[in-house]
Amino acid sequence: MEPDETTRRRYLMAAGTTATAMLAGCQGSNPEDTTTTTATTTAKSEETTTESEDYPEDTNPDDGYPPEFDDQPSAMDFDADSFPTVREQAESGSTVEVPLVPLDVAHNLYARRKARMMDARAELGYRVSHVLGAVRSPAPTGSSDGPTNDWPKSDRVVVYCHCPIHLAVQRAANLIDSGFEAVYALAGGYQAWQVADYPTAGKGVPATAKTWTIDGETANSDADGVAYVYHSATDQVSSAKIASDGSYSIEFAFESVSGSDTVTVGTPSYEVEGTLRSFAGATVTADDATGTTTTGSNETATTTDGTTNSTTAMNGTTTTNSTTTNDTAMPGSDGTSTDSNSSDTDDIFGRLVGGRFW
Repeated sequence: MEPDETTRRRYLMAAGTTATAMLAGCQGSNPEDTTTTTATTTAKSEETTTESEDYPEDTNPDDGYPPEFDDQPSAMDFDADSFPTVREQAESGSTVEVPLVPLDVAHNLYARRKARMMDARAELGYRVSHVLGAVRSPAPTGSSDGPTNDWPKSDRVVVYCHCPIHLAVQRAANLIDSGFEAVYALAGGYQAWQVADYPTAGKGVPATAKTWTIDGETANSDADGVAYVYHSATDQVSSAKIASDGSYSIEFAFESVSGSDTVTVGTPSYEVEGTLRSFAGATVTADDATGTTTTGSNETATTTDGTTNSTTAMNGTTTTNSTTTNDTAMPGSDGTSTDSNSSDTDDIFGRLVGGRFW
């Protein structure tokens, strides 16, 4: 396998247009193709990347640690017992409490090589972009011949995914059930890691991939949170930080996704489905997430549960036609445990990935 190109940001350079490659599909398209979208025109015969920062060589890619950085942060004080937890059923049938480690704590442990990083996603997402040094061990139980099978069970492990914790919690629960003593799922998921500009590695996408821009507005209280666009069929996601005025702009490239394909756009305050073309041609707002709304090219956007007149709030409740139902999939801010096996698992994605990097 060729070594990963390691860079804090990967850029696609095409016909003078630069697009940030957050997370995208990894299957290359025909390098002779010339593709035009409503957002950006991309025409290039081969992928070109610009490295913004080089990292030390990772001499042991199977250990889950990053390479040794020259500058390491001071140890951060934290109480792991105070972390919120999610209740998950392991493959054995046991019920496991999985703690969610805040992003800043996870990064501190990572940078000091005090935690191994495990990627619970599918191969596509990992190959395109992942935490520098992380080892892929897919949910729910990893692979029979994976390098993580040799990790000491006394070592600290941080598991992440980009949905934003669903797969990570599944994988973490089975690690804990098998005897690992200090396993955490990364709160906020891989999107939060990338938006925070922490070290990543990956192959990126071909320069011939379509590039899009989705602009939106959300509540000012969502400032510094994460806005995202997600294509479930190919498991691709991209995200951006929400500005102080509640605006956001997500620039991204998804492989093998057309303007007529359905995507989900979300923030801490709302989540809405529609075609990629419709979102690229309009400003996405909370109004799109309430009722049946026409956006862009006369295309319909609805909430991800398929119910009109339904709004999902950041506090973990869903209100439909003035009727409120409690959704226990959201971990409480007071550190109490909740159940990740809720029937409304799709809404977990929007509420958690859109949240601040708690």
